[in-house]
Amino acid sequence: MKCIFTLLCVLSAAAVWAGNFDISANGTELKATYNGKPLIVKNQVNTGSLPFGGDGAESSFTVVNGNKVFNVWNKNADRSIRQEVAVAEGGKHLDITYLSEHRAFQDNPVRIMKIELPFELFAGAEYTARVGRASRVKTVTGKIAPDAKGSLLPANCRQVAFSGSAIGNFVIDFNVLGVGDFISDYSNGSFKGFGAMIRNGNTVELSSGTTLPVYGGHVGAKWRFYEGTDSDFDRYHAITHIPYTGEFTQKRLYSFGDNEVGKIYTSIKNAPFSDQAQAGWIGQKPSTVADSPQGAYYGAAFGKDGVFKISNLNPGLYWITLGIGNHRGVNNKFSVTLNGNKIAENLSVKKGNAVVVQKALFIDSDTAEIKLEGNYLISTLGLAAVMSNYEDHTIRRGPWVVDGYEPATVFRNEHYKAPAKFPVSVQTFALPVPGKEAIGKAKPLLELGSAGNPDRPNMRWRYSAKISAWAAGNQGTLIEYAEPEAMAKRLDELKSKGVNAVLVSGMLSRHTYPAQLKRTEEFFKRLAQEAHKRNMKVIDHQDLTLLWNIDCGYRVGSERIGQVNIARDSMQPAPQLCLVNPEFKKFYQEYLVNFVKNTNIDCIMIDEVNFYPHSCGCGHCRNEFFKDTGWHLPVNELDKRLGDKSNELWKRFLIWHKQQVGKWWRDMKLAVRKVNPDFSFMAYSTHYGFTHNWSSLSLALDLTEFARGVDFLGTEIMTRDVLMSHRALVPFRKMKEILTHEYNAPIFGLVYSENKWDLAYFGWAVNNMNGQSTWETIMACPQGKSDYPAFKENMNYAESKRVAEAALLYPIQSREWNQFIGMLGELMGTAQTLEQLHIPYKMVGDMSLNEKSLKPFKLLFVGAANCLSDAQLKAIKEFARNGGNVVTSATAGTQNEVGIIRSEWGFADVYGYEVNPIRFKKLQSADTAEGDFAAAYSLLPSADSKYGSCKVLHYADKAKKYPLVLEKSYGKGKFIHHAGFIGAPLSEGEYGYNKKYTFKLDTVLDKFYKELMKKEFANADSAFSTDAPEKVYTTWYRSKDAEIIHLLNATGAKPQLGQVLRAFCPEEPFPTVEQDINVSIPAPASVSEVYAVSPDFAGRKALKYTRNGDKLNVVLDKGLLKAYTIIWIKK
Repeated sequence: MKCIFTLLCVLSAAAVWAGNFDISANGTELKATYNGKPLIVKNQVNTGSLPFGGDGAESSFTVVNGNKVFNVWNKNADRSIRQEVAVAEGGKHLDITYLSEHRAFQDNPVRIMKIELPFELFAGAEYTARVGRASRVKTVTGKIAPDAKGSLLPANCRQVAFSGSAIGNFVIDFNVLGVGDFISDYSNGSFKGFGAMIRNGNTVELSSGTTLPVYGGHVGAKWRFYEGTDSDFDRYHAITHIPYTGEFTQKRLYSFGDNEVGKIYTSIKNAPFSDQAQAGWIGQKPSTVADSPQGAYYGAAFGKDGVFKISNLNPGLYWITLGIGNHRGVNNKFSVTLNGNKIAENLSVKKGNAVVVQKALFIDSDTAEIKLEGNYLISTLGLAAVMSNYEDHTIRRGPWVVDGYEPATVFRNEHYKAPAKFPVSVQTFALPVPGKEAIGKAKPLLELGSAGNPDRPNMRWRYSAKISAWAAGNQGTLIEYAEPEAMAKRLDELKSKGVNAVLVSGMLSRHTYPAQLKRTEEFFKRLAQEAHKRNMKVIDHQDLTLLWNIDCGYRVGSERIGQVNIARDSMQPAPQLCLVNPEFKKFYQEYLVNFVKNTNIDCIMIDEVNFYPHSCGCGHCRNEFFKDTGWHLPVNELDKRLGDKSNELWKRFLIWHKQQVGKWWRDMKLAVRKVNPDFSFMAYSTHYGFTHNWSSLSLALDLTEFARGVDFLGTEIMTRDVLMSHRALVPFRKMKEILTHEYNAPIFGLVYSENKWDLAYFGWAVNNMNGQSTWETIMACPQGKSDYPAFKENMNYAESKRVAEAALLYPIQSREWNQFIGMLGELMGTAQTLEQLHIPYKMVGDMSLNEKSLKPFKLLFVGAANCLSDAQLKAIKEFARNGGNVVTSATAGTQNEVGIIRSEWGFADVYGYEVNPIRFKKLQSADTAEGDFAAAYSLLPSADSKYGSCKVLHYADKAKKYPLVLEKSYGKGKFIHHAGFIGAPLSEGEYGYNKKYTFKLDTVLDKFYKELMKKEFANADSAFSTDAPEKVYTTWYRSKDAEIIHLLNATGAKPQLGQVLRAFCPEEPFPTVEQDINVSIPAPASVSEVYAVSPDFAGRKALKYTRNGDKLNVVLDKGLLKAYTIIWIKK
């Protein structure tokens, strides 16, 4: 063991040792005192069971600026660690840092720092603790009993403040870097934000660490001890919590006009500074603009050479925002400084315009003086606290006090040596006359088109992709399996299990790790080379817009502040990048094009390509919105149209947001295609994200817009109960096929099996029978189970097409804007019924309501698609006129494409009567139903009781007064109208983890609706029939040389009402179907052989078949359907 003592600053002994804390060391042994009494009585960092990594441990004891600093480290590659214990601020703090790295397949993966303190110091103490994830930190209190044992603190403890015991007022901060680093919530991959405190006899053990995974990783901690209370949290930390989709939570925000402003502002006007207000003008007061309309940017203060002061600030990094609105045409030209630091020079804002000025700045005192030199005009001033000086370890200093051995690839002092440069951003936009933002008719919605998805041979791998994660998730740093031998071993392992595409996660917000970009490129280049040797593909995984403080995110945001989102209401910068911003778009496009060219990877999955709930009100978004629509986004934060989903202006802004995301993907695809025409873009949503409008309207996340540039689309299947959720899951997988139908994009599904083989098998089979790839966690096949990943006799997704003559409309517009009734229930209740009836169908989106896309179908089920454009209504009617059958539910077509209720029902000219789109009656029965049921009903009484000469097929009551199902011929086809929402009550939802099973099938309605569907779909059932049980799912595909019938057994799923589902798998998930299953399809011209294959049995099983006229009948012998079987009818 090597020990070094260095005196970096020669000071008097009194200066060196003053303060509450002191440390001493003997080799690797460290002791610390607090107020002269023992505090740290034992200190240890373990790699496995080896203290300080065993042989090779070295230490040093130095003095920096009068403060003692102890370091211990071990340079052995398989035991790389470092710990630093530093007295700070003349003994007021004790700062502890440790970091350790572990590479793939190395020994000693356990890496834990343990520090022991006397228990007597804490016995009887009361505490206040900050606990929880970064986005949901809460405060809890407790007491440490004198006889307490085991864990003494709540779980996920970030900071704890003690009082009332021998230690006095004492704080242990386990999260020195603050909550901006979301990865600090994880067990590894960062400086962990949590610490534990466990009694160990006469001591308490503070610990932080983990067992690092086999693929490698790192773990660290940064702690601080100081005398204080919980209230000191705000002195050491800029923010208390932060949702990554939100704004900075701590800010000062002032308005200066003498007008009505939003509650988010402190209306300071021209008030003089006072200690009570902690803000105000110094010296000569300004004047305020008279008769200003409401809204902070419409009012202003003006004058010459003014000074505005803010006090009681927490020193640290701030994002400064100056807002200037010139509604009245006040003459102005001025410069701005803050505490002598230049913010902006020679600002001048014209009448009818507004300007937002942004700059990042360190404020190193508790006071800010803003000097406005010249003829100034000011509407708002904001100071968003980003991080305190105590939290900064990436801008003006690195993570270590002393430069020395760096134990990890990331978080090195050298990464932060270069001085940060914080530019000023000035954005100008129109300040429209209030109330006249939407004068005139809006321009038509943008027709953006798509980048196209040609069927290129080198991109066909997507159709047969078997995707597995490479290693770590969000917390990875791309050291995982990075060494050549480890990389080869991992690739061979995955290849042996049937994987042909690896998805690599790590440093997702790649832009917040600027020092790692070159290393990242080299890693992916090597991985692509090795993967391609094995005929495997490489998919990178990145985040686009997040500026969380992972590594140095807040430094990057400060250096690129002109590219960030500006929250619509507060007009303050938020920690996300704006994808409309031309500077950001150019920056990322150039980065990605070069990255693809230099690495030769095959695909990228980019997350967070979206806006956020606070929208973006930056100058670029406002100007582009006006350019595209002819309308202005209101600048007045009090405008009631903002956030009102019933208002057309706000609707068009949300639609425009979504279209900007689609445009971003399209343009990115076209740019990358120039260097690699075979490069693929991958993206996904959850089923909830696709079926509900929160993510599409709040975040602009909509796969139908992504598909303009994304060619490989999928789903994160969030249910862990794929078997128990089968009734919903199968139609949900078909739902995503609307993207294939319109954009020729293959689909994948990410299955979470919770390490249960049968659930993984079922999830894979649901995807497979719908022609979709699966992304899953690769497991070893348990003894006695079916090794489905090794299944060889599978369908070629690229060459096989679903056979269906019926189309169910999945209406995106109605998902967004339907009023009074949702669109999903009627659609999914119908789809689930068709599944039980084994009637083939396909889903199409409202973007496919055109002659070409509807041509393959005989029937179109419109359902509760209330929101249809004039062009879409025309296309539906033309479909019927040319011989198709159309089924509409109660209020279909009552709104236009942006949800405005029509003055006349869109199908009134077809049926000859009107419906009421806003009031519903209770439907309790039907004329042929064998009992009562409950559904919603909407039909206006007809004066002549003829209902436009429609034929009434069913009534909603036994007395036959209220029509329920009506039919009207139309050209060569016909329309059928359901006056009630009779499919919706039959819709079962998808169950999340730990949720109760609540679905109870209405058997009366179920029987009635099945009979109705059989009649309505009789001429559009593709002449497919089978006597398979209802809970055996079937799909039918056709290739150039075969008919392919899939059968999936869900008969083992029998959830009980009220049962809590937690990745539940029955003891017998797939009971063998003990009956012959007959399948009938139209007979091909010739049949060479018919056989069954399955992961559940070996080889091909020949099947009996007969030709009966134009029908081919196939018999699947009993016992040949265990879990999943495919019937091949070779032509």
